[in-house]
Amino acid sequence: TGRGVLANTPASGTVVIEEYGRRHRASGDWIVYTSADSVFQVAAHEAVVPLGEL
Repeated sequence: TGRGVLANTPASGTVVIEEYGRRHRASGDWIVYTSADSVFQVAAHEAVVPLGEL
């Protein structure tokens, strides 16, 4: 996709979005993290990353 990655760490979804959301909206980079149950997660604002790209 050509997008970079933000976070890439174990984190709570609400915390990682709070910490990286502003940078995501400015850069367009993906927010990726591993939740407490060891599931890989990708977060993005739909105004920044179109749903079709997700």
